[in-house]
Amino acid sequence: MYHSPILIVEDEAIIGMALSHAVQQAGGEVVGPASTVKAALNLLQTRPISGAILDVNLADGVVTPLVERLRERGIPLIIQTAYRYPAELAALFPDLIVKTKPNFSQPLVGELFALIASCRSSKPPLPRAANR
Repeated sequence: MYHSPILIVEDEAIIGMALSHAVQQAGGEVVGPASTVKAALNLLQTRPISGAILDVNLADGVVTPLVERLRERGIPLIIQTAYRYPAELAALFPDLIVKTKPNFSQPLVGELFALIASCRSSKPPLPRAANR
């Protein structure tokens, strides 16, 4: 159906598994789940990513560096958190979609795939090479 590689960054194993299952059920490819910012950044450097679902607070810190890299690349993402959304991240990226845990994985993944489709349809087409 979608065939999009989705980065999952989540340090709670049960939530990571539920998100992974929802991505697979939607026809996506799971990248991760990564449980640290460092592991997620490594995946971002080595794997193609079409979208991401990120937990805010991980063992090695807040996901701000990862959000910055994803935004630089124009990759759609959704943040989820069980705690207060960090003011620093909200100030840097006021337009991010932030969901409060607990939530249901399938609607969250569906929303991400809708974002991906929207981004793909709003990008201008690549110029065609001239025929010679």
